[in-house]
Amino acid sequence: MDCRDFDPQLCIVQLTDFHFEELQSNYQKRVDDILVTIKKSIKSGTVLLLVTGDVARTGKESEYQSATMFFDYLIEQLNQPEYQLKVYILPGNHDLQGPCKSIECFAGAQYGVDIENMASFFEFANKYDNRFVFGQPGSIVFDVEGTKVSVSGFNSAPLSTLDGDDKGFHVLRNPERALLDNTPDSGLHIFASHHGPEWFCDNERLSLEKMLANCFDFAFTGHEHMGQSRCVGGLSGESCVVVRGGTYSLCDDDQSSYKMLLIRFGEFGSYEFAERVYGWEASAQIHTPLDEAHSYRRYIKSKTYFRPRSDFVNELFETEDNSSESFKDSFVFPSLKEEIATGTKDGELRINDQKLISDIHSFMEFLLDVKTLEIHSDIRAGKSSLLKAIYRESLAMGYSPLLLTPDYSTGSISRTLSSIIKDQYGDTREAVELFGRIPREKVLLLVDDFDSLKRKAKKSDVIKSMLKTAGNIVLITANSFTFELDETVEVDFRHLLICPWTKNKRDELIQKRCKGTGLSDAQVDELIAIVDKAVGSHFQLFDMTPPFINQYIDFYIYDSGASFIKGDLPFTSIMNSNVKRKICNVISDGENQMLDILADAVITVLKKLALKIHSDRTTVFSSMTFSEVAENYLSEYGIPITPKIIMDASVQSGVLLVEDNGFNYSFASRSLYAYFVAQAIDLEFDEDVDKGESYVLRLLDELDFSINEEILVLLEGTRFIPWLTQKLVEKAADAVNGSDVVFSKGKTYECLSGLEGLKIAPPSQEGTGVIRSVTDELEQRNCEAIERVSYAGVYEYEVPETRSAFQSAIIALKYVAIAGRCLNRQQVKLKEPLKATVREQIYYATGAALNLLLEAVDDSYDEMVEDVVGQLDSPEEARPKIRKLLSMVALSGCIGQLDTVASNACGPLSVLGFSKIIDDSDFYSLFMLALYLRLNSEKEFCNVAKKSIKTAREHAAWPFIVAITVLSAGYIVEHPHMSKSARQSIVDTVFNGNQKAKAKFLKSAQA
Repeated sequence: MDCRDFDPQLCIVQLTDFHFEELQSNYQKRVDDILVTIKKSIKSGTVLLLVTGDVARTGKESEYQSATMFFDYLIEQLNQPEYQLKVYILPGNHDLQGPCKSIECFAGAQYGVDIENMASFFEFANKYDNRFVFGQPGSIVFDVEGTKVSVSGFNSAPLSTLDGDDKGFHVLRNPERALLDNTPDSGLHIFASHHGPEWFCDNERLSLEKMLANCFDFAFTGHEHMGQSRCVGGLSGESCVVVRGGTYSLCDDDQSSYKMLLIRFGEFGSYEFAERVYGWEASAQIHTPLDEAHSYRRYIKSKTYFRPRSDFVNELFETEDNSSESFKDSFVFPSLKEEIATGTKDGELRINDQKLISDIHSFMEFLLDVKTLEIHSDIRAGKSSLLKAIYRESLAMGYSPLLLTPDYSTGSISRTLSSIIKDQYGDTREAVELFGRIPREKVLLLVDDFDSLKRKAKKSDVIKSMLKTAGNIVLITANSFTFELDETVEVDFRHLLICPWTKNKRDELIQKRCKGTGLSDAQVDELIAIVDKAVGSHFQLFDMTPPFINQYIDFYIYDSGASFIKGDLPFTSIMNSNVKRKICNVISDGENQMLDILADAVITVLKKLALKIHSDRTTVFSSMTFSEVAENYLSEYGIPITPKIIMDASVQSGVLLVEDNGFNYSFASRSLYAYFVAQAIDLEFDEDVDKGESYVLRLLDELDFSINEEILVLLEGTRFIPWLTQKLVEKAADAVNGSDVVFSKGKTYECLSGLEGLKIAPPSQEGTGVIRSVTDELEQRNCEAIERVSYAGVYEYEVPETRSAFQSAIIALKYVAIAGRCLNRQQVKLKEPLKATVREQIYYATGAALNLLLEAVDDSYDEMVEDVVGQLDSPEEARPKIRKLLSMVALSGCIGQLDTVASNACGPLSVLGFSKIIDDSDFYSLFMLALYLRLNSEKEFCNVAKKSIKTAREHAAWPFIVAITVLSAGYIVEHPHMSKSARQSIVDTVFNGNQKAKAKFLKSAQA
């Protein structure tokens, strides 16, 4: 980042650890260049020169004479008319004349003795208006364009040792602690000390870090000669940036560096800052940046009027393993979309523009503009975690938050709020009085599951009552609600929707969760690719919520039997746990021994209902049917509950939805419907094998209904996999009916008579980012389409008695894709002869199906070209481009289908089996390339790609060349951490016909 990114108002120059003995001749050149760097960084404003100790080497008076010459010239140069200069100088252990040699000499009076031995330093510092009382520096406060900035220092030099190995010696006594804690009520607070917290005694270190986290925004330290900055923080979200300086040695040019912090203040207490490090380059006699600077956005830490009880905060952020930091380390802020909301103001219709919020700081700014904010989404979208993040951020901003959940609620909102104030801030008269003195605008009320609050009044009246206590309210709801028109509430009421967790947010969550797990960057990339594949293959089944994604991540991080190579999403096991948990959460029976019995009863009844409506090709059932199925099951097994309990638990858990008429029921989502049908068919296998097989055969015959493919996905874990696998490949063979495999060597490409080639270039420099962005946008659109279109109509068309070539190809590819998943997941259940047969049939059916697709497109190719061209103003000019474009669409569609099949058959044993098929055809090479791409087999992929591209060029087979190029580009984009030699090898061989594209691609790959 440079000064063009933001215009800073405050520049902090940290110099530390000079160790002056005598002054070097080039000190003026150094000072001049520091000024040049400052002028490049900040046009006008305040410059704080912050010196964090070890000015001298041994604390002798003569050493400060050299230091005075340096500082006199430095301050003279920095006193520019466009800057307000502030100087703050602290001592270090080398500024103490004659320190002790070891800890054994530290008697009680040693602290005072050491202060007396720093007389030369105090005399030096006083020249620059630095004041020390009993050895401790006074604080300074100054204004930067309306924002107060305070600097509080601590003299950590006493109790230091002669050689500087004084870790664990330093103490923070009560007088100093009180002095530091007495920071102004507002503004940016800076702490400065020679020694950082880690050099203090354990108890003192914890006390100091807590003080920094609670009271200070930045801490500047020296002593370590290292320079790596870090953060210290508390559980409730406060944190302090500890800027550790290096050493500004005038003797050793290689070890001479200083730090600069640039700060720009924004609205609502926000600010941006950038940290830069400069080192002295002796040959050029200038300071040069030592690393790339990045800007960060934060809020000024203000004093909270009244903080909640620490044990309440601890419990709020506590996890199952009692790791208090895990929430901060794993939470990812979702994308929130403001929906168009209508209301009235002064008799006029009011419409809010749409807005997307993707970070906590933007959210808090948005919240300050409204009084009441409603956030809603589907079940398990991470709403409660979002509420915790808002709570945590509000504490850091100086708010006194209140958390209201349905457990607290009573019929009276005023009584409820009084109860939670006592519970969260203290059940004493003093605590209640203190909370009552807080200005209303500093109280933030966070309401989880507003729909379930007990209330006697209308929603608008409840909110009015809440606004008497809190200046801002955040309501978490399952569904957005509309008010009875009420201007006093609606004028300042806004709605936000939690967007689905698509590509960008999903990747961020995976990367955060994998930190500290020991996984390499390449393994994290592979996990991201596996999740992307699962989303792409089964979008309807993939629950775009943090809990679902986290369970999938846990499967690969913690399950000892799991493997990245496996690449299969355990939908069934994840949905098993989700459904059981949802139902258990709403069963109110207090007897623990009945909990599992009741939950199993609800699940079994839902299975029977799902199979019944699936057999009838519908998605809706009546309350009468529901009651009858429940009654029959409960009577058969003698379970002492009523059907109503089953019905209520199914709806309250969110598994079922009931229509407004209270008569018709349906499953809450397409994925839940498919799950319960699959579970019911599995149950039928247990009770009657023939009947179970009949249900599966019907799924295969009616695979045109996409819901049936999803049901089959959820059936892949059954013990009847060998039988299912065999039926799948038989169906695939019947569908393609002996068509030739595409791209076979030695054959003419008659099926490509109309299709024309398009030159393929490697991804551009921004290729990876563009791919990620487009993927995220497509997933967002898919989610919106699923929300708009109910699954209720999945059976509303007829299965064709005969299929066209195109339909046959698509259905065959579906069969082999499912067969590939079966082959990969259930290797141990398939005997070797069957595995060999399945592999060959998958391979040949895939090739034949792709050939059918190309033939189908080719037959209507000219007609499609003319249809498109006919809609353009200059058809003759556009026709060649349209022909190439449609050719590319057709080929990319085929390659995409190949990749889908290959990705579902890429288990290590499957790939080993496919590699043993004896076939020299071009298609075999493509198939293996797709397998190796998904298997992340770098060496094998490179070998096949190099061999295949050579053969393709010898035959001038452009379709083959295009396919290899696309797959190779895909491998490089999806594996950013592949070895340089492998990347170079692919670029050299596959893209060697385009030197310009090759150079650009290599540049982007190395960026």
